[in-house]
Amino acid sequence: MARRAGVSLATASRVLNGSSRTVGARLAERVHAAADELSYSPHGPAQAMARGHTMSIGMLAPDIADPYFTQLSAGATEAAGLRSMMLSVAVHHADAARELQQVRSFRAQRVRGLMIAGSRPAGEDPGPLLRALGELPAVVVGPPVGDLPVIGFANREGAADLARALLQVGYQRFVILAGPVEHTTSVERTEGFTAVLDDAAAPYVVQRAAFSRDGGHQAMVDALAAARGGATCVFAVTDMMALGAMTALHEHGVEAGRDVGVAGFNDLPVLADLRPGLSTVRLPLREAGQAAIEALLGGDLPAEPFRGEVVLRASTPGC
Repeated sequence: MARRAGVSLATASRVLNGSSRTVGARLAERVHAAADELSYSPHGPAQAMARGHTMSIGMLAPDIADPYFTQLSAGATEAAGLRSMMLSVAVHHADAARELQQVRSFRAQRVRGLMIAGSRPAGEDPGPLLRALGELPAVVVGPPVGDLPVIGFANREGAADLARALLQVGYQRFVILAGPVEHTTSVERTEGFTAVLDDAAAPYVVQRAAFSRDGGHQAMVDALAAARGGATCVFAVTDMMALGAMTALHEHGVEAGRDVGVAGFNDLPVLADLRPGLSTVRLPLREAGQAAIEALLGGDLPAEPFRGEVVLRASTPGC
């Protein structure tokens, strides 16, 4: 192949196997063209043996169907691709035993590193996960896990900012659709929101359900059944829960944005066409995914948690 491309063996190796010493674009193009002509591709296991790792990075997520994790993985895939690496995603559905099995599988595959995404149960013992990781480099995107490097989000601050914005436009009574009490992200967002309401002496109730679209729907149905629908505004701790809540309101003849305000958290692009447009807190999820990959490949971690931006839309026109 090197002869076909008219380059040295060392140059062909640098192009196909990756190297800190870059090869000029014209030479690299000749090598790739020769490889295509000869139907040559590097032997992955042999490369892994030589390097001590493959050209893959692993990602653990509880639910890749959730657009929150889709955005994280999109940013991670983009950052990995810029370094000629691939992202492999494993979904554990919040099953701790399955997650540990996936960690061990990634170790056996000799991935370069592991991105661990998603909230964790409050008070979780990180020991089993840390032992399963062993020497495998890992970065957490979400609440901390032991002493692993972490890329976090300012959940309390973002929820507090949203509460202040909703109070300012005139909302006075609230229903908060929260996830399970042991869910760290839900707890942070709920506490940030209610702290501002407490300071303002604004009444509210908290309705808990699963951290999902169906959970938001059920929580809203339960709130309406308990005569908690008299709120002027509903805050769901995720956009997907807010989507479920808006569906439940519609089913009960209540119009979001007219009869009651509705707000969420995350600003997921998949909900861009929702009507009325959903007020929310925009998180830079793609940027967080990119930052995780950069940190795994030797870059610096962000100095501070990613902060959200309040975005008010037609679902909360004010009172």
